[in-house]
Amino acid sequence: MRVLARIRPEEGSGVIESLDGARLADLGAGNLANPKEMPETRGSPIVCWSGWLGDADAAEGWFERVPGQWLPSSRAAWDQVARAADHERLILRPHARHLLSDGPGCLTYLRGGDGRRLLLDPVAMFETEMLPDADEHLRRLLMTLGPLAWGLVVSDVTVRESPNRGPWCVPAPAGSGSLDMTRFLALVGEFVPATCVLVGPSDADVALLQALEK
Repeated sequence: MRVLARIRPEEGSGVIESLDGARLADLGAGNLANPKEMPETRGSPIVCWSGWLGDADAAEGWFERVPGQWLPSSRAAWDQVARAADHERLILRPHARHLLSDGPGCLTYLRGGDGRRLLLDPVAMFETEMLPDADEHLRRLLMTLGPLAWGLVVSDVTVRESPNRGPWCVPAPAGSGSLDMTRFLALVGEFVPATCVLVGPSDADVALLQALEK
């Protein structure tokens, strides 16, 4: 039987807990590319964003779109993130505008060391220009990474925009965004094993996941 979980806000960034209240992981809010923002070890596994370059407003889900974060010029920052993740046994959470941003990069990371874990968050890996083909992008991510992920965040997606920042993707409760959530669940059933923790950020997402188990 699958482990279904929710994100519960808490001091810092939050907690991932199972629906029966078991603490599965803490959420770290810092930027692992900055050595000064290492998360505090509390005994529970810690899920962290994979680190980013440039400006950010993490509370708004906005990160500067820095081209070429995968290029050799970013290698020192990535090495810092990988060392931190391996040393602290962190679970990394990719993002389209972070150092770990796409399927191939995630595969390279997972295959690069024993015990590496990933919280796959497809919506966080979307850019707005991907949304017209969201179903295909979702399918590829789940087919490639679903069998390997520690956990999977299931949510809808919407677009936020400001005059100085342009548009960016943010999660939305199931049914309030632009994804076909029935299709999302079908792809979960097809590609994601029962060993993968399914995480709902909102009550609507949790209700959707509970329906999957009926």
